[in-house]
Amino acid sequence: MRFLDPTKGNTAYLPLFTEVLDRHILEEQGPWTNAIESGTNPVVRIDRIFTVNNDCRIYSIFYAIASRFPELIELPVAALGGKNLKTFIARRYHVPVHKVKQKLRYVIPPAEVVEHGDCPAGFPATLFNVIAYGLNGEPMYYQDFYIPPTDYELDLGITTK
Repeated sequence: MRFLDPTKGNTAYLPLFTEVLDRHILEEQGPWTNAIESGTNPVVRIDRIFTVNNDCRIYSIFYAIASRFPELIELPVAALGGKNLKTFIARRYHVPVHKVKQKLRYVIPPAEVVEHGDCPAGFPATLFNVIAYGLNGEPMYYQDFYIPPTDYELDLGITTK
């Protein structure tokens, strides 16, 4: 997720920092189940805050099959803070993102999103969903971003590094 820096003619990106709020293993199914083809396999869920330019907090929920990327559950939660999970997975497991499927809709954000992010209670927020796929076409992860109202412009391009 990258936001363009308007002070640099939209040719550079604003600073982005991540903080892990929670991580747990899910046995239940949800919208991520079919998307990442998890079936009945346990899924790791990682809740994070992305802070853009030190003034815009985006709540993110990341899902992946727990057994596919075991370090996401083995590492201490604090060690995941500040990590770009896409880059971490690509480097550690040699599985780079080859393509993504992106969807956007507006939703009333749940309580935890309002509490930790900048989405106002009772008002629609942008829900940006990303499903990442590896070179073999296999889904790698499912991620939701709750983006509050902001003047920042989101670059929807993808880097493969």
